[in-house]
Amino acid sequence: MQNMMQATTIALVDDHPLALHGLKLVLAKVAGTRIVGAFEHPRGLLALLRTTPIDVVILDYALGVTEPPTVELIRKIHLEYPARIVVYSAMQGTFIQRACLDQGAFRFVQKRQSLEDLVGAVRACMEAGRRFIG
Repeated sequence: MQNMMQATTIALVDDHPLALHGLKLVLAKVAGTRIVGAFEHPRGLLALLRTTPIDVVILDYALGVTEPPTVELIRKIHLEYPARIVVYSAMQGTFIQRACLDQGAFRFVQKRQSLEDLVGAVRACMEAGRRFIG
């Protein structure tokens, strides 16, 4: 389990600037966390992951970009980095949720759910601790 003295690092990806700003405001208030990056495109996240250990990635499913497709991005992060992934999306349907979870997402939270549900997903990631990739 992660050292409780060390803040859980979080990176955010959402192509809507207002949603991204709102996520930053809400999650910055979660005790024991620190936002280390917020991006409108996955390129910024991937660059950060190459240089900075990230504990939790909160990723919008519908990013409005075609490269890489979201499920491939989830798989890449899951296989190459020790971050837990929370997909946060307005998209509904068990097919999308299952695809994300099958590719390595730790949780899937719909945007129509409460902010408490999103915070709960982040806390679940914190409690699960950091994955180790050898």
